[in-house]
Amino acid sequence: MASSEQKIKKKSMFNVSLATANFWFDASNLSLLVGAIFVCLGTFGVFKFGAIKEKFADERISFNESETAKANENAEIVRKSNLVLQSDLERERAARLKLENKVAPRHLRAEQAKVIVEAIKPFQGQRILVTSIMGDAEAETYAVEFIGMFREAGWNPGASNQPDLALFTPSPVGVLLSISNEDAATPPPGANPLFDVFKSLGILTAGTTNPKVAKGSISLIVGTKPNGD
Repeated sequence: MASSEQKIKKKSMFNVSLATANFWFDASNLSLLVGAIFVCLGTFGVFKFGAIKEKFADERISFNESETAKANENAEIVRKSNLVLQSDLERERAARLKLENKVAPRHLRAEQAKVIVEAIKPFQGQRILVTSIMGDAEAETYAVEFIGMFREAGWNPGASNQPDLALFTPSPVGVLLSISNEDAATPPPGANPLFDVFKSLGILTAGTTNPKVAKGSISLIVGTKPNGD
């Protein structure tokens, strides 16, 4: 009975016509061929379009790097331009300050007066004659400040708070200290300390002897403002 069932099964497996078998055989071969073609196309596409994607990616990277380089270059140009502008502004500021100093009147600054007073106060009673150029308002105002400073130090600049006015030929420039020719060997006690502190502060233009200065006294002449001040 088992043998009979096997015969029936074998018979059913081949229960297909030759035409049908040929059709499905050809169809199966065609499917394999089409599948192989698609595999080839897929493989080709992966490599071909993968390479294209990499090419575009490389181009994007190169473009971004180029743009970054341009941005850095532009930033460097701007930085250098700013440095040049800053340098020009500094030069202009220095020139303006120089012009302002040239035009601005001279003044005895508070810190200068303090240093001078401390240096000459030990020589209280020292006689000093302060003179400025007649007609030079700037020099006269500057001289008044010296008179006030000398009084603060206990020196004797005379009874008036105004300087003596005189005409000079040629007009003296800057601040000049003089002592009598007779005191050249042994200057008045306060002369050298005053000379030294004026020189250290950049106030003094020159120190000389003058036969017109009274013995034991010091002369301070405030001349015209130097061009460099």
